[in-house]
Amino acid sequence: MYRTIHVPTFRAEYERYWAGPQIADGSFVILLQLCMAIGAAFQDNTFSIRSSACHWVWEANLWLTLACKRHKISITGMQILCLLHHANDITNMSSDLSWIGAGTLLHTATHIGLHKDPKFFPGMTVREAEIRRRLWATVLEIVLQASLDSGGTPPITLEDYDTDPPANVNDEQLVNHTDPALGTDPEVCTEMAAQLALLETWPARLAVAKAVNSVRSTASFDRTLAINSDLGTSLQSITQRLVKFHETGGITSFQLRYAEFTMHRFFLTLHLPLLPQALQNPLFHFSRKMSTDASTRLAAITYLTPESRAFLATPQATLSDWDFSRLFLCGSGPYRATQPQLILTLAVDLAQSLEKEPRSHYGAITPGMAEARSILQSWHELRRERLRAGDTNVKAFVSTACMLAHLSGLEAARWSKSEHDKMLREAAEDAAAECIEILQGMAGVNSSETGETGEAGLMLDTCQTLDLDDIGDFDFLGGGEWDDAMSSDLCYPVWAAQLT
Repeated sequence: MYRTIHVPTFRAEYERYWAGPQIADGSFVILLQLCMAIGAAFQDNTFSIRSSACHWVWEANLWLTLACKRHKISITGMQILCLLHHANDITNMSSDLSWIGAGTLLHTATHIGLHKDPKFFPGMTVREAEIRRRLWATVLEIVLQASLDSGGTPPITLEDYDTDPPANVNDEQLVNHTDPALGTDPEVCTEMAAQLALLETWPARLAVAKAVNSVRSTASFDRTLAINSDLGTSLQSITQRLVKFHETGGITSFQLRYAEFTMHRFFLTLHLPLLPQALQNPLFHFSRKMSTDASTRLAAITYLTPESRAFLATPQATLSDWDFSRLFLCGSGPYRATQPQLILTLAVDLAQSLEKEPRSHYGAITPGMAEARSILQSWHELRRERLRAGDTNVKAFVSTACMLAHLSGLEAARWSKSEHDKMLREAAEDAAAECIEILQGMAGVNSSETGETGEAGLMLDTCQTLDLDDIGDFDFLGGGEWDDAMSSDLCYPVWAAQLT
């Protein structure tokens, strides 16, 4: 998706590595290991080589600590920093500190002049210039995504750089290329098409991050509408182009879904600050609708709707489709944090509809409510699969079980509060017991054994010491601290106090 590495150059280095591993350059070995760490998440549905991937990421961090300055502050060093950021998001190693790492990445890129267009550096070859432009485009994307993940203000503006977009060419065209007049037509499909499409929308997405995350930012409805219009225009422009490329086989479904995921995530982020008001005031209904629409769209993109999950079992599903689904099954960072945001949005909207809207004689559940309910159920199943893939977030699984039980109680609309609380407690206990069984199976112990040590033992301790009272007072769908929810995984104490 991001052309961080020039593939022909990498392949040549790869062949030299196998010809003489003992004399291979240490920086290339780190680069190779980071590529393998990222790819490890796509091997199977259980992230079976997670430990090796984490070890490779750890070695990359050690190399950055011990390597001399000339190795780190270089094009190869920048490539390692970019890949390390993605590997952290995959393996969940320091993914919660991505904004700090992105700041280091930006400062390093600026230090070696990536923010200045290569035309200002005489004597630079076409290939070198394009690699610098590609790296800068990747840095911009990482910095913006990290800002969204952490809730921090973007540390860069459009006035801080003058680097032109990369040329719309394939990697092979940069080998021995001497003509500075490279491809600029965005309607031509190349290996750069997906990254260039996202780069085209970068200014509109930057406006979202600044509006939402700036220290003195206020959730102005008029300002939100203006930004939404610009973002919608950008989305329409690149979607039509990328869909056409996908239909002709120019880009993979992974690239198309990743671009759509990135764009719709910003729509959700833009309207979430206004959702508390929108739930109470019809004047802000547009933000409520945009939040739920973006959440539903994100659910479809990330295989949380029944239709999208069923598609994976059909012969039409390609390896690229499975790879994208595994990104959210095994990955961390934005791939784990975005789904709780859309689930919280749909759950709160559904709960309020069940509580406040009049019931018809056809029943409480409308088609829209049924779709939201099915997405929540798919999310619960995905949390179970994530546990089997090595995730240790037990509270998320237990809390989701309680959320579904709470919604069932609202649908029934006939239970007393004591009966409702009892049902929630039973749902939490059943979910916690299931977590223990899953984690014990992963640790290779019988359900009667305790006192395990090591990583598996720590996972068991997490389950066995789970205090259900920590989950809250079962007033689940009453509200949320949306600033915290923007950068944290699903945890009910975060959002059980505001939207009442």
